[in-house]
Amino acid sequence: MFQADLFGSGLPSASPVSFVFKPKELASVPQDIKGMPEATETEKIAKAKAVLAWLMVNYETAFSFSGGKDSSCVLGLAMAAAAEIHSAGGRVKKFVVMTADTLVENPNVHSVTHGELSDLRIWIKRHQLPGSVHIARPHLAAQFAVNIIGGRSLPSTAETKRDCTTDWKSQPLSRLRKKLLGANDIAGGRYVVSVTGVRFAESAARASNMTIRGESPVKIVQTNEDGNVAIAPIANWSWDDVFTYLGLANAGEERTYSDFGEVIRVYREAMGECVITGADDDLASSKPCSARTGCWTCLMVKNDRSMDTMLEEPGNDYMRPLARFRTFLANTFYDLSRRTWVGRTIDADGYIKFAPDGYSPAMLQDLLRYALTIQAEEIEAAQALGIRPRFSIIGVQALLAIDAMWSLQGFAAPFTALKIYRDVLRGARYPIPDVPEYPKTAIPAPRFIKVGADWDQDSGWLYTGLRDPLLEEFGGAGCMGTREITTKGRKQVVMDANTDNMFTVDLEGAELFLEFELDRVVDEWHSPAGRRIVMEGHHVAGAGYRFYIQYGVISVAKTQLARVDEILRRTAYRERLGLAGYQYDHDRALAMSVATKPPRAALESTGPSCSNADRALSIPRRPHGEHVPTWQTDDEPRTPAGRVSGQPVLC
Repeated sequence: MFQADLFGSGLPSASPVSFVFKPKELASVPQDIKGMPEATETEKIAKAKAVLAWLMVNYETAFSFSGGKDSSCVLGLAMAAAAEIHSAGGRVKKFVVMTADTLVENPNVHSVTHGELSDLRIWIKRHQLPGSVHIARPHLAAQFAVNIIGGRSLPSTAETKRDCTTDWKSQPLSRLRKKLLGANDIAGGRYVVSVTGVRFAESAARASNMTIRGESPVKIVQTNEDGNVAIAPIANWSWDDVFTYLGLANAGEERTYSDFGEVIRVYREAMGECVITGADDDLASSKPCSARTGCWTCLMVKNDRSMDTMLEEPGNDYMRPLARFRTFLANTFYDLSRRTWVGRTIDADGYIKFAPDGYSPAMLQDLLRYALTIQAEEIEAAQALGIRPRFSIIGVQALLAIDAMWSLQGFAAPFTALKIYRDVLRGARYPIPDVPEYPKTAIPAPRFIKVGADWDQDSGWLYTGLRDPLLEEFGGAGCMGTREITTKGRKQVVMDANTDNMFTVDLEGAELFLEFELDRVVDEWHSPAGRRIVMEGHHVAGAGYRFYIQYGVISVAKTQLARVDEILRRTAYRERLGLAGYQYDHDRALAMSVATKPPRAALESTGPSCSNADRALSIPRRPHGEHVPTWQTDDEPRTPAGRVSGQPVLC
């Protein structure tokens, strides 16, 4: 329930800096409003509403809404002011309300936020206000399910990175704002004012950032060089001020779009005690009432105390599996045996880095099993209660995106994610194991596996990228055939993939694929006959990804065709070295690596590193000569098969 911080400090991340943006005051409330008293709660509320009334009559506005106390307070004051203006015969200018749905928000918070938005829409319609409500979501590749379970990245932590805040909130809101409102033209005097719920008393860090941005409760300020314009009507309010207003609305003494009963309930459950107590950083040294709620996947804090406190309420038991999933992520984060060690790129010197990187293929498959199990059990529980499922982790589009990503990087045999999905659909269940917290471990120095700078020059491997020899032989150029691209100065024929502004999975196509192709593709690659194909050395790296392209269910970003082709070629080469996920052997890979790379001059004189004979011997084998497809070791249902009744696992 954080207020999304849409405005950067204006400071580059590096220090020292040669330029610091100075906030610019663009307008100020009239003196009679600025001079209104603020000694009592009633006076503070009256002044804030007067500021907002002046603002909404004179400027188009945008509200960033999180469902938390501060954004609820500001929006409540604004909607009350707007309704009063309308009832008096006045008019407010157009406004938009935007919220970011991370898709992994605490289910209680998510439910409350969307309930509040429903009430807001009713209020806007009832009072004939020129406002609209919009929800921003992260694009598919950035979503938790695809980004983490798809193997693109590790979860964000306080000690590593904070990509999730940017990918799941800031960027989606920024894209939505640009789409709805366009760019501000401050020089031309045309701009939309962002109305925020930020407060100086919330924390020392927040106060510092607000000061840098020049934010004010009575001034419209350009806060950074990107042209953001903002006002913060409750900047000087305390925690008690905020909850006093929410309490007055709950008691019916302040009229606005909501009575905030559900907002107050969530805070009470997250804190375990009365919410009308100081909880800002400058109050209560132990801060026992701090109630930060956010994504149920969040590893930015060591312990999710708000979730733990909520789980003490009997009605919140349904969230326990989500809490266990987060605990598993946290406790295994430093377990390097759950990481993949073979890098995804081949550097200019012809080496693959050998060091702990993202999650290993086995870990990714376990995460998918746990997530789909949790989701299936929630659907069953919701059916028993006669309600809609209270959360969803992996949708149809995310499932196929995960499977495509695993194929693109060679993490698994084709359609392994669909095999896991079908197992769960038929009744398999994979409970999350209780594992102790793995101690923080020093990352060992990287080693290097030599493949040679000419790794992709062998004419025998021309069709290992985004290519299909049958299409090139019979399809020709155009739809579902081929196209020619230029990459690194050379022309290359690739499949004629659907393209979009970014990587996407067509929802209707995905649903049709699962309905008509699921059993066929899973049986083809994961039945005993399918395993024999792999054991005989059939080229599998990227086969699933290319199938999705040919089927038309996925679209590649317009500018990424050459990159996808290169990734698929690298993946195929790792497969030929026995380093793909489905046939990876860690000890063997370690034995192939060296501690340091020789100097560039020595590299240039060594020539090709792998002969055809080396390649032929690169796949690990059993003593009797069969290939070892390690992806098959744990793919059978762990409980008797029996299709999950009612709704499908994905919703």
